[in-house]
Amino acid sequence: MTKSPLPQLRKGEKILVAFSAGLDSRMLLELLLDEQKSWELELALFHLDHALRPTSAEEALFAEEIARKKGLRIFVERHDVESYCRERGLGIEEGARNLRYERLRAIKKKIGFDTIATGHHLDDNVETFFLNLIRGSGLPGLRGMEVRREDLYRPLLSIRKKELEAMAEERGIAFVVDESNLEGDYTRNRLRLDILPKMEEDLSPALYRTIEKTMERIKREDDLLSELTDKIYLELEKPWKLSVLRDLHEAILYRLLLRWMGDVRGTTRDISAHTLERIVGTIHRGRGITEIEGYHFLASQGTLYFMDSLQNSSEGYHELSLGKNVLLGMCLVLEETDTPVYGDDVLSIPKEMVKGALHLRTRRAGDRFTPSGMEGTKKLKDYLMDEKVPLPERDKVPLICDDETIYWIVGYRKAEIPRNTKGKYLVLHQSEVVPKEDNS
Repeated sequence: MTKSPLPQLRKGEKILVAFSAGLDSRMLLELLLDEQKSWELELALFHLDHALRPTSAEEALFAEEIARKKGLRIFVERHDVESYCRERGLGIEEGARNLRYERLRAIKKKIGFDTIATGHHLDDNVETFFLNLIRGSGLPGLRGMEVRREDLYRPLLSIRKKELEAMAEERGIAFVVDESNLEGDYTRNRLRLDILPKMEEDLSPALYRTIEKTMERIKREDDLLSELTDKIYLELEKPWKLSVLRDLHEAILYRLLLRWMGDVRGTTRDISAHTLERIVGTIHRGRGITEIEGYHFLASQGTLYFMDSLQNSSEGYHELSLGKNVLLGMCLVLEETDTPVYGDDVLSIPKEMVKGALHLRTRRAGDRFTPSGMEGTKKLKDYLMDEKVPLPERDKVPLICDDETIYWIVGYRKAEIPRNTKGKYLVLHQSEVVPKEDNS
């Protein structure tokens, strides 16, 4: 078998082609058909009519005619993309992309195929590089698209669009033209039509190949950092000690946090560099709580916890019973003992002090607190202000209380509690964090 001009092709593969009938997907199909017999490929096409342009129905018919001439199965669907985006609060570009992959994967599963092939080329990849650079992306965003990633196959990533145009002209290939690609309304199109051509003309005629090489180097270095991060992630004992985290190089620390969030949330989508900086700030402060996308990072008594969002009950009250209490993402073990236990993650209260039941809640108007080592009470509001707790997070700080007294501002400070008293003690251990399962 001779080597294919399409990289990373797999013999006997069943490939569903994302087929708009534009230049990119037309040439992708032609190149796959060139290799179909020798590589024993099974091909099918999927065309999504976005219903965004008056010509979209004609383009769908054109795609069907090509499939008929090539003897291939084609699946054509028409969807109201504008309604889809409006219902989900998405922009047209993002929503159309999400819908396209959603339907591609549904069809792929239905017909039992292995892979989805798309016509992304080098120009697309360079545009993505600059878009991610503008957005402040780290290395993962600057490595660009890859030929193989999960079930996606993008074999044209090393080919310029103008090279595809030349191939189409040489072969006499007809294709449709998406008018929206000729408009400068979107950021990507401004890059495509104005900024990058000027850079190529004025700064470097080899711009696209230079960026291609840069993405290759970034990918190698990103892979190395990912390997180091995975190794440390598996070795670190949870819950993580703040002192250990502070000793790590920040490049690894940021990746560890992102990896942890990905494992618990099921995705790292919408986690920005600013988000990670806030968590790192909490780690260096050594105490506090930072809310991130419905979850909380809690620095408490030398330890970092990652817990569920502190969703209050209707009364903002969660009573603690003897034994194990799983509340608000924390696991709290309450015991009645003859002797107190002291430590970073344990609270001991003389039983005779407790009025009513111990419970976990968030703050209420008028709350006061007696910090350990101090006399007299202080407004909880003032204490949180002094600790520079961000205003949106003050209502989410967990408190261990009875009906009258706050004993522990979890993540910050315990109250002044008498020691070595006679009688029984209520001992509360903060032993672990129970991660929330992502069922999406």
